Amino acid sequence: MYKSPYTFWAMWPSLSYLNRLFVLILVGVSIYSILSASIIWKLIRAGKNLDEETTRGDSDITAIQTRCSNLRQLLGATFFLFGFLFFLGLPNATITLGDSHGLSTFVILNNFVFHFVFAANVFSVFLVLHLVQWLTSHRVQRCGLRLSN
Repeated sequence: MYKSPYTFWAMWPSLSYLNRLFVLILVGVSIYSILSASIIWKLIRAGKNLDEETTRGDSDITAIQTRCSNLRQLLGATFFLFGFLFFLGLPNATITLGDSHGLSTFVILNNFVFHFVFAANVFSVFLVLHLVQWLTSHRVQRCGLRLSN
């Protein structure tokens, strides 16, 4: 198996406490997002058999749209939290403590690389979660248009 030093589990010991807390929050948000999207898809699939003449279909689609909107807001808030924590921790990359015999510039650059690789990992998770949310939202909109016609 390929062992990369740039995966979450390889970077975990070197992360700050705030970044570790954020990774745990991101795992929780990811689990909630996947479960919520699967529930929305299940409700849409069950809603295909609804009679278009009833008002129950309209209230069901409104509840589904609200759940999808809450999912979007949660992903946005988590994204902004990551941006805040990332820029809060970025100045720590210039701290060079230790018995290094080399130039401190290389230590600083390695610290920046570490922060940027961590950000790339987080952004890849956000990309997957955004795609799930986008596909779910698109499906809800199609279902809403079908019921309104």
